[in-house]
Amino acid sequence: MLSDVQRGMIVGAYLMCHNIKLVARRLKMSYATVHFWIKRYEQSNTVERAPGSGRPRKTTARSDRILFRLARANGFATSSELLKHWQNQASRWTVSRRLRERGIRQRRPCRVPLLSRDHRKTRLDWAMRRCHWRQQWKRIIWSDESQFLLRPVDGRARVWRMAGERLDNSKVVQIVQQGGGSVHVWGAIWKGGRSDLVRLQGTVNALRYCDVLHGFFTSVVLPVHSIFQQDNAPAHRSWLTSQFLEDLGLQVLPWPARSPDLNPIEHVWDILGRRMKSRACLNLRELWDALREEWSSIPQEDLDNLILSMPRRVGQVIDKRGGHTRY
Repeated sequence: MLSDVQRGMIVGAYLMCHNIKLVARRLKMSYATVHFWIKRYEQSNTVERAPGSGRPRKTTARSDRILFRLARANGFATSSELLKHWQNQASRWTVSRRLRERGIRQRRPCRVPLLSRDHRKTRLDWAMRRCHWRQQWKRIIWSDESQFLLRPVDGRARVWRMAGERLDNSKVVQIVQQGGGSVHVWGAIWKGGRSDLVRLQGTVNALRYCDVLHGFFTSVVLPVHSIFQQDNAPAHRSWLTSQFLEDLGLQVLPWPARSPDLNPIEHVWDILGRRMKSRACLNLRELWDALREEWSSIPQEDLDNLILSMPRRVGQVIDKRGGHTRY
């Protein structure tokens, strides 16, 4: 939209040379734009915009900028709360429209672990010590635990429905207390391979965890000079587990607290969860069988690509000074 000054410049330049192409070239505007405003001037002797046929805009450009700054400073405020601070005679629908015009929409906030200053420093130090790693990532055995509900509730799900269909049986999500039960599993991945999925029964203490590790290390052939990764769960940090891994002569990768974004296997759990959406399981036994089947069918190429993303993950931690990454 041209300002009053720009429209005046078009007419003034045309009155001096009477050449539309020359005016457009000198003012760096399109020929159509210059031609339109010159014709408007010749027909009505003015360069004022014609009154629109719709309802006049209720807010000014200045008030829109104020609203934009309010939304940027108060990201979790509702439309009604922004309207109260905006102090403009408008509706909350107007607030939403004005913000959408500037590319701001209400979206689900990303859920990330709480990071203190010490956590950020530890993550940054960890990344800086390994920023030069390339081949070393291929020697790491990435391990983790996860839990899968028999009746999961997907908070991202949406349904298309009409007014009055809110409680329609085909439009609601029926939930069960405790998710109908769950299966707790352990798994590990490395470049070119993966472990069997292990079902964990009851509370996992150090003794049970060592049993899982014993079964794993005695059943697979690992890459030479492997490095074992695990998070900082109590069972993983216990004296018994440390002694067990030391007796195996296995090097353990130090792990910064609250750093699931640095573990590629976290994305494997997400892949597994998405695959399970298409599986209708009636009981925990069927859920466990389906989990093992889907775990085995994940392409190894996908697992390898996740592991090869480690240099990028480390780079993002450094760029964010130890803060949250997009992973």
